[in-house]
Amino acid sequence: MDRTQGLGLPSVTEILGIYFDWDKIPKDRLLAAQDRGISAHDAIYAFLTDTFYPVKTIQPEAKGYYLSFLSWFEETVDKVIYAEKELICNCFGFQGHVDFVGILEYDNLLTVLDWKTPITEQRHTWRAQVCTYWHLVQVHGCLPKELPQVGRCGSIMLRPDGKPARMKEYTKYSARYFNYFVMALGAWKGLKGV
Repeated sequence: MDRTQGLGLPSVTEILGIYFDWDKIPKDRLLAAQDRGISAHDAIYAFLTDTFYPVKTIQPEAKGYYLSFLSWFEETVDKVIYAEKELICNCFGFQGHVDFVGILEYDNLLTVLDWKTPITEQRHTWRAQVCTYWHLVQVHGCLPKELPQVGRCGSIMLRPDGKPARMKEYTKYSARYFNYFVMALGAWKGLKGV
């Protein structure tokens, strides 16, 4: 995976993380969910990049989420442009880790997606996160000129039972929620004295 470290730039999730009450989740459940999410993301990345990844190394708790992704992918995706890519926004000064950019079967636009393993959608923070990834991909993603513009974004809600994932589309909110992120980033930088 392409991860950028040590740039001193805040990440999209770092900025938005302050708007989620982590104390409501017992620490052991939160750690288990993080491990499960990492395992599912690693397996999905390996699949999307044709990297060898022994299926038996997927955590048992993450296997259903991976199978859910596979079912969704086979029905929905036409072309993968890139996966798990770290992008930097020099104009606003932040970085973000984009899970997926590609073209879906029923579309001729680029779609920016984020894999999600929680059962309940964190509507506002997820919208701001994915709409900000749209900006990162469109403005800083170094896309070849022959590719279409980004025209769709959303979260893919992976299911623990292995049934096909479902997409929560945020396209119609993209400008509004990117603006919310920029405001949150400005407040974060101002209050941190950055």
